[in-house]
Amino acid sequence: MHINFKYFIVSIGAIFLALGVGILIGTSMGSSVDIQEKNAAIVTDIDKQFKILKEKDDKLSQENKNLLAKLDNVRDFISDKEDILTGQKLSGKKLAIVSFNEKANMDSVKNALTSSGASIDLEVQIRDEAMNPANIDKLNSKLSKKFTKKEEVVSFIASSIKNASNMNTLNSLAELGLIKIGSYTGTFANINSIIVYNGTNASEKNKFSGLIKPIIEQLKEDKYMLALASKGEGSGLKDFSKMKISTIDNIDEAAGRVSMIELLASSNIIGNFGSSLEGDKLLPVGK
Repeated sequence: MHINFKYFIVSIGAIFLALGVGILIGTSMGSSVDIQEKNAAIVTDIDKQFKILKEKDDKLSQENKNLLAKLDNVRDFISDKEDILTGQKLSGKKLAIVSFNEKANMDSVKNALTSSGASIDLEVQIRDEAMNPANIDKLNSKLSKKFTKKEEVVSFIASSIKNASNMNTLNSLAELGLIKIGSYTGTFANINSIIVYNGTNASEKNKFSGLIKPIIEQLKEDKYMLALASKGEGSGLKDFSKMKISTIDNIDEAAGRVSMIELLASSNIIGNFGSSLEGDKLLPVGK
């Protein structure tokens, strides 16, 4: 739980502004006893209201500290019991991991998935070079295509992942530096759910609209999709939420991985989970 104190600050500021206006008016009207008494009463009332607001502020601050302490205890418990909370909940599930983050280490995510009984039939990283117009001619030459726009290249990458009957085209895209293949052990049609690793930030707005969105729109179809990010990298998840895709903004924590397993196990929950202000809940339990 996060307490926003800006309203108290605004209220206190308004009180002092009223005090200043009152004194100014009183001074301009003279220094009679009645006016001085009225000014004194105003000051006393303002001081009283200020003390009341400060008491409320102190109380809320303490409540917030207590709640945060309890939340830390919950996180510690989840971390200690992660294996028990996720054990074999994804047995038989076939998953795809599509990453748009070239720097991310996905080991903890993959370990959590396989420990829960899932198989990772596809793991592919879509690189930023896919948006580089300079690669159009290289792609045309290597694969005998006639693309003229980077949007066509992005669409071709998604289609190649989705409809690959063999690895030749994907290997060619990898050789050009447009994608990086981790694994592709099955047929895309057999995949139950797709995990998208985000990691973009607010300064990469064009990346979502020009690369991420068109690819996931082609891949998604009727498959359940879940977007992940580590703490501090979740600003771009808002774009996924607008597409009715569930998000987790703390996948680097045990609580985030437990949320991931719960969401993939149900495959029908839509919401935002994690530790940020945008998160609906820490966990999807009871959602």
